[in-house]
Amino acid sequence: MTATWTILAIAIIFEVGFAIWCVHTRDMHWRARSYFRVMFCFLFIVAMLIPPLHFVSPLPFGFIQWGPLFIYLFIMAINGCIRLIHWLWTSLHNRPEHKPPRFFRRSRAIGKAATHSVLIFILLLPAFAFPPVYKLPEPTGGYDVQSIHVTLLDSERSDPLTPVVGVARQVPVDIYYPVDARGNALDGTFPVVFYSHGAIGSGDSNRSTYEELVSNGYIVCAISHPGHSLLANAEGRMVFINLSYLNDYLVLSNAVDGQFTDQEVYDQMMVWVNVRVDDINFAINSIKSMTADAATDPVFRMIDTERIGLMGHSIGGSAMTIVARQRGDITAVVNLEGPLFSELASYTDGNVSWRSDNFPLPLLNIYSDQLWVPFQVDINTDGGEQAKQGFKYGANLRYVLNPPANVQNVYMEGARHLGLTDLPIYTPFFESVLDGEPQSANPTTSMAAENQIILEFFQNNLA
Repeated sequence: MTATWTILAIAIIFEVGFAIWCVHTRDMHWRARSYFRVMFCFLFIVAMLIPPLHFVSPLPFGFIQWGPLFIYLFIMAINGCIRLIHWLWTSLHNRPEHKPPRFFRRSRAIGKAATHSVLIFILLLPAFAFPPVYKLPEPTGGYDVQSIHVTLLDSERSDPLTPVVGVARQVPVDIYYPVDARGNALDGTFPVVFYSHGAIGSGDSNRSTYEELVSNGYIVCAISHPGHSLLANAEGRMVFINLSYLNDYLVLSNAVDGQFTDQEVYDQMMVWVNVRVDDINFAINSIKSMTADAATDPVFRMIDTERIGLMGHSIGGSAMTIVARQRGDITAVVNLEGPLFSELASYTDGNVSWRSDNFPLPLLNIYSDQLWVPFQVDINTDGGEQAKQGFKYGANLRYVLNPPANVQNVYMEGARHLGLTDLPIYTPFFESVLDGEPQSANPTTSMAAENQIILEFFQNNLA
């Protein structure tokens, strides 16, 4: 944030000072202005290479942070170069400027200063919204981390989130894998963890978690769900979140009591979850097939398909627990505050029917203040009746009250729902807006602790 205010202050001081100079000398000083434009662009490029100004970061927010201002300065620098080259060419050939001189107008000099100052402020708004306050936790393992991107094409399934009928569903996957200090792929095979992001997250929502796992000898396949993801890279094409889905999600999330019945909420959520379930199953099956294909990237042959873990945040966690119930090749699951819809036998006309059998695999549920605190209120006020949480979190509360031996519950005190991802590290502002209030825990410290808990869980159940 300090860097952003500094840039804004420098820009305003320059524009005001330059306007005063122009008014005092009754000259617009186009040549000097062109020199300054080129110089500012050069200095900004240098500054971007030095933290905390650099805009290279794992999330899409990284370029948005400084990109608009950089593009503006670059265009202004090109314009300045053209003016200077034209002036130099006419000077060398002893030719006068073709454009007749303009009469100086004080209002013009002041107007340009005001316009540029306001424009720079607007272009800096993303930097104010995504301040580089925190850093990702450093991986603790001994391996370096690299990644490749693949887009899987499910030709047997039409994309339900595109307006064009009959278009095959694309499932982008970023595969993070361990390498040695020289960047060479390692020999042998490694357990793999598949990840599904939250409702309006992205495939790299928990990048710090991926890097922690990979540095300790795991492979992570982070799935992006086009249409549900804020931004997904599908074969080099940027796919933004589906606006109809986003509208439905926001309406449902902010609905007042009585606006929708529980049955309507459940039915809509299951439509979204089932899209995820199909994406995840297809991704797992495709990756498993590619590990046996000698023609594929050697990275795929590093994957141990006998040791598969699942991890998801929010609705992504819900989908992962359902997939784990469906398949017979999953070893362990991490659920980051997702509703345990896998434990619902049925939900009809407001009547909840729970499965009689417990979750069959090692399961780690991680909770934030947003859910754990209401759980404690329920437990302390009415004995913890799971019906209090209804279909959405009733099964979660059931496992908090009476956890089977294979189910572990962890509370990240001070974190909010989106604080279980890397989002508040990159933009505390948007985390507080989306979660309703800022989390009290330091995002970097909280994520480092969460990552260690997840690593320990997989080491005990997947390694």
